[in-house]
Amino acid sequence: YSPEFLAKPTDMSFSDAIEIPNLATQFYPTVLSLVIMFTATLLSALTVISEKKQGIVTRLRTMPTHKSLIILEKLIGMLIIMTLMVTAMNLAGVGLFGIHMQGDFIQNSLAIAFALGCFIMLGIAIGAFTSTESSAILTILALVFPMIFVSGLLIPLEIMPSGFQIFKWINPLAATSTLLANTTVKGISLAYSIVE
Repeated sequence: YSPEFLAKPTDMSFSDAIEIPNLATQFYPTVLSLVIMFTATLLSALTVISEKKQGIVTRLRTMPTHKSLIILEKLIGMLIIMTLMVTAMNLAGVGLFGIHMQGDFIQNSLAIAFALGCFIMLGIAIGAFTSTESSAILTILALVFPMIFVSGLLIPLEIMPSGFQIFKWINPLAATSTLLANTTVKGISLAYSIVE
């Protein structure tokens, strides 16, 4: 044995497990999650309230169509509109801010559609239970800000008390952020990300 081995028994080197080219790429899933949450929830809730005020909901109730089909129609319509908005945001992010999207296009699109679907349905539910735009906005803010704080976006869930860690499983923002980070930045498959 040489004395050098006793003084320095191991060599340690560090390398990144995932190459993230710039800071904008690192924060993009978080920003995208927040934008999807606010816009999808607000737009869908305000659309439902606007339809109630115009009497469209009353006319829809007289039609021999099941309520689930009406909700599905609203979901698909809002999903198309919001997908166009998120596509424009993705193009701007890649073109203007140099964001590097990993993974394939289909998995990224499915992850975004899942996120949009969750928050559009939340907005439709809020719009159905509120009667004015101001009450819908206040309800959304009352739901959204706690979701942000217990989603792991600001403070990692691992360092929160164990009682708060359960919110990771029921918080759609936490699921959206994890899903988008895994598929868009890390290039991890959608199937693995859903299990995680």
